[in-house]
Amino acid sequence: MISTIGLADIYYPMTAEIYYAENKQDELGVIQKTWVFDRVVKCSAISSMSDKTLTGELKNSGPIFQYNSDVLFRTNENIQKKKNGTVFPITEILITNIKDSAGTTVWLEKNNKSTQYEIRTLAPSYNAFHEVEFYRGYIARSGKQIEVLY
Repeated sequence: MISTIGLADIYYPMTAEIYYAENKQDELGVIQKTWVFDRVVKCSAISSMSDKTLTGELKNSGPIFQYNSDVLFRTNENIQKKKNGTVFPITEILITNIKDSAGTTVWLEKNNKSTQYEIRTLAPSYNAFHEVEFYRGYIARSGKQIEVLY
């Protein structure tokens, strides 16, 4: 059997899991945020290095170390919309478990957990007919690597 490769496989050779926040109030009125899995999207994700040089992700300034794991992200799906059509602001979306075309998780944290990313920007890109062709964004490693609900 011969498998065929389409343009989507070339443009978006990777996959990522998309989670949305569910906010509920507890009995004291405190908002509790939980992350709920929605779907897997095809994407392209590359590490964003500063100053267009390969200076690495770990930087130090005297005794302070700064870890930069920013990623340029592209997908042909509007990830601000859940499968059911509900629209979320980018602050309520979590991207994780980014895998390459071989199915290997690309960015990992301690204990082999997938790095979680928050969206910094997300903008549609248009073709010559002014139709949305894909969505491009800038995602950054979340300061809180939390447990997510599957």
